[in-house]
Amino acid sequence: MHIINRKFVMLVFLFWSLVFWHGVSFAQGGHKSDLGKVKIDGAISGAQDLSAVVCTSKGTCLLGSDKSNTVTSIKKDGDKYKVVQQINLSDGSQKVDIEAATVWGSSYYIIGSHGNSEKTYEEQWSSFDFYQLQMDLVTGKTRYPLDIDSKMPIKGMVKMSLANLLARDVELGRYFEQCLQENGINIEGLTVNRGAFYVGFRAPNIKNRVPVLEVAVGEIFRSEVKGALPGGLQINDAHRVHWIDLGAGNLGIRGLVALKRGFVLMVGSSKPKDKATFQLRYWDGIHSNTTLMVEDLKKHMANKDLQEAELAQPEGIALISETDETIDLMIVCDGIQRGGVRVIRVNKSKSEEESTLSGAFSAWRERYLPDYEEFIRKLGN
Repeated sequence: MHIINRKFVMLVFLFWSLVFWHGVSFAQGGHKSDLGKVKIDGAISGAQDLSAVVCTSKGTCLLGSDKSNTVTSIKKDGDKYKVVQQINLSDGSQKVDIEAATVWGSSYYIIGSHGNSEKTYEEQWSSFDFYQLQMDLVTGKTRYPLDIDSKMPIKGMVKMSLANLLARDVELGRYFEQCLQENGINIEGLTVNRGAFYVGFRAPNIKNRVPVLEVAVGEIFRSEVKGALPGGLQINDAHRVHWIDLGAGNLGIRGLVALKRGFVLMVGSSKPKDKATFQLRYWDGIHSNTTLMVEDLKKHMANKDLQEAELAQPEGIALISETDETIDLMIVCDGIQRGGVRVIRVNKSKSEEESTLSGAFSAWRERYLPDYEEFIRKLGN
């Protein structure tokens, strides 16, 4: 009887320890911002076609466009934001494909689609870029000065790629050389959680499931790697591919952010130029299922401005703040003036909490229970 009680206490302790551990994350965001349309003073590069946004707890954000080689750094100033700096990622010799951005430590990370718009991909290498941009997140300026001519940082910017990892992956490799129109790889989401990138894919969509790639930040960006080929072709392939269910409608991930527990996914059509309904969904980071949070994101964003909402195509999402009950998100759009930048509030649902708790127990049970049952058995003997 004594052994049974000891076993029960140990199992309860281990379970709740894992629940807490799963709740620990280094989520983005954290500064306060007014709800509704966001006013930004200053020129925004690619303002009509914004495709990426990330915000920090310091009140600074980064905006990117898939039609520009330049990212725009902004900083909160009272009830509005001001442009701090425009940073070129390229000298103009090739197009930069900016699809998503995130922050980790003192750096922004900006990723391209890694997809092929044509069946032959030799001319699409710019879409395979993955940048690290060292910043002063308090001021919103690059850590090192910009070159006078190129407007690129004189150092502190590294360009890598996921191309080799994707091409060699058993599950994703078959879609790597396919073009976007044929369900080929198309990355549009990026966030960091507990030191790992979570890369969200708009496509491929296979039976209503799309992949999320989990790979440690240090596996991609390691300054001490010697003899590495251009594009990160010698990175370690230690990674995991999650296939998550987005429900019916041939949907794909258009953006994602990490929460204290789990992730918010912005989803829309997985097909190019298909203007399906945009949604927000919750994913616990473990199971394949997702929970619907906002059924019609454009309507949720619009408030009373339904005409503008009809033109908007949500492309980027960033976490502004999170409480036990609500999540504030910044959304940027393609197709409307100055990106239609706005902050919305979403209520957390009970189903999200249940999903997180269930996920924590499931992960603990699958990974640790057999070992601890064996440990307890030996104690009893």
